[in-house]
Amino acid sequence: MALIALTTSAFISCHNSKEAQTGTTTTVETEKDSVNTNDGSVGIVLYYTGVIKDMSKTDGCGFMIVIKSANDEDLILEPDQLDDAYKVDGKTIEFTYTASRRQTKCSAPCIPITMGEIKK
Repeated sequence: MALIALTTSAFISCHNSKEAQTGTTTTVETEKDSVNTNDGSVGIVLYYTGVIKDMSKTDGCGFMIVIKSANDEDLILEPDQLDDAYKVDGKTIEFTYTASRRQTKCSAPCIPITMGEIKK
């Protein structure tokens, strides 16, 4: 059910999308990547753009990812694992993630996440 809502909201919010319907299968092409799920349906993978921020000296948090929200507020994400190649303060990345239930190691307000794919 969450995949349907996510797919629907991604489709509605994308202005450059095309829809092709064949039988009972609907394929949506957008600027985002589409994937086939285990049940045979097509899903949309949303990539977020964020900036790596080294907060180890200020809050003892390590490397965090900052995303600007629609109302121009910072959303600070605490990744569970971040490859050393991306541990560069100020580096911009496109990535996927899922929220994590683990406890944050950081004293700053942030959201613990599990990293997905990082576009190269």
